Amino acid sequence: MLGKGRTNMDERTYHFERLTPINDVDLNVYEEAINYVFDNSDIRNVAISGAYSAGKSSILASYDRKHSNLRFLHIFLAHFEYPDYKVGTEVKESFTPIFT
Repeated sequence: MLGKGRTNMDERTYHFERLTPINDVDLNVYEEAINYVFDNSDIRNVAISGAYSAGKSSILASYDRKHSNLRFLHIFLAHFEYPDYKVGTEVKESFTPIFT
């Protein structure tokens, strides 16, 4: 018996979606833009930006798959804001080794 206002988990249905990249998206103009970068050797820095889950990694994975003759180095950068953080506050880091 469940208390007032509580429901049984079995009665609810959840829908989950993967947020991992896929490698078969329609590249459209993105392929043309990336080709432009490779066709112009004076271009040294490229950024692909967008909101979380917008498909940035999927574009790169799809381009990589379609152009298997090229080699890629994937570097992912992230910026997180902490609303309660004050400049000058000591930041303590925690490190847990994955391999022993």
